[in-house]
Amino acid sequence: MVKKYKEAAQVMGMNRPHNTPILEAKHTRDLHESEEKYKVELNRMDMKLVLELDQKVSDQQVTLEKAGVPGFYVTNHPQEVRLQMYLLEFILRLANAVSGSASL
Repeated sequence: MVKKYKEAAQVMGMNRPHNTPILEAKHTRDLHESEEKYKVELNRMDMKLVLELDQKVSDQQVTLEKAGVPGFYVTNHPQEVRLQMYLLEFILRLANAVSGSASL
């Protein structure tokens, strides 16, 4: 895009030097529009990823609740989700410790 505008500026500058400020203003406007478009698209993708992660957390909560694991239920409350993460980490450490001692 920058290359296109530089080429256009050279052509316009040679033939019509009075159009150079107009061309530069258009270039600046187009650049700002592109940046805004990218920001919107990035925000949309971020939101999509957050929603997918939230769905994964919810699926995991349902599975562990159905398995009867204490402390697991469906919630979106950040402190409760963090507590569930700590519980899951603790369970995994216990499982690793038991499997490690069983192989000795």
